[in-house]
Amino acid sequence: MTVTQAANLLGTSNDAVKHLLAEHPPPPRPITPGKAWATGHISAVARTQLPESELRRLYIDERLSIRDISQATGISVRVVTSLAREYDIVLRPTGRTTRAKPITKDWLHEQYTVHRRPLADLARETGMSPTSMARWARHHQIPTRRGGAGHNPALRALADGVTAPPLLRPALERRGGREHLRNFAAAASYPTLGAAADALNVKWCTLVGQINRLERDLGGPLLERAVRGRPMRLTALGRRAKRAINKALPDQAASHTPLQRTEGN
Repeated sequence: MTVTQAANLLGTSNDAVKHLLAEHPPPPRPITPGKAWATGHISAVARTQLPESELRRLYIDERLSIRDISQATGISVRVVTSLAREYDIVLRPTGRTTRAKPITKDWLHEQYTVHRRPLADLARETGMSPTSMARWARHHQIPTRRGGAGHNPALRALADGVTAPPLLRPALERRGGREHLRNFAAAASYPTLGAAADALNVKWCTLVGQINRLERDLGGPLLERAVRGRPMRLTALGRRAKRAINKALPDQAASHTPLQRTEGN
């Protein structure tokens, strides 16, 4: 699969797949011209994202560790270390590093999204720069406000998650969760995911990835997949989720006419 295909199937982003591949590379294989090019390409992208001036500011001025910088930027520890050596930055001895306090997703979401505190205010409270706080927001996939008090659609989705039914909150508190819930509610009325994907005008692998992600968010299987002689049908959890979607998100109710009603709806 390509990175995009894998990301769609897993219900995550291309950057997350690339990050995991960088952190957990496959077993070594004989080097090929293509692999040599890819390795150089990763380094080139990292240099663009983390130029010498920025790495020096984070590592020397703000005293962040290599691992902290890796977590904030999504670049692997190995690549950040390689860039530091390339830039002739003297690395601090292991065990004597002054580490910045990690910023957790729950804390940042509560302070920034729920209480609407500015990133600059949160940065001062934690002793880091606004730029570093913004990186933590990107690392935790928390959309930032634009133009002061304005919300973008993804940030509104996070705010919706605060008052949504508990069952749906894990999905609504992440980017794209509302769309995934909408597509699940619509797909549940079709005999197969293939038929649902055709009717909803989405790729089959995309729809499967969205439902797989929702099943992880909501804590269990939502659909019993179709088998020969039996159409796809909702599980008990799936029926609860669909009722919650229809009640809490009426604007997201599916308007598609199903090809065939399934059992258990």
